[in-house]
Amino acid sequence: MADIDAKIQHVTCNEGRPTPPISKPLHGYSCFEILNPKDANTVIRILYFRHQQKIVLLHAFEKPASYTTDREKKMVEKQNKIGEKYLNIFKLNPQNYEKY
Repeated sequence: MADIDAKIQHVTCNEGRPTPPISKPLHGYSCFEILNPKDANTVIRILYFRHQQKIVLLHAFEKPASYTTDREKKMVEKQNKIGEKYLNIFKLNPQNYEKY
């Protein structure tokens, strides 16, 4: 867990700008990803986006470190779409924004 916190803190210090290899744009989506290895076979993907020089954490899930089957690809795609859905909900509801 310390690795995840350190990576989120790093991204936060950079105002949410993606800084490879810590974070990068998620291809085909409007958000960015932070990848954190859980073990040799599993990676934790954390989806976020920038809003007013801050980061908004959208979604996190475990995925295989490498995947090739259609079933695995569909599972990862489904999770990515959940993150994109949360991003759209956030953008459409400015009354929910909090000031820090």
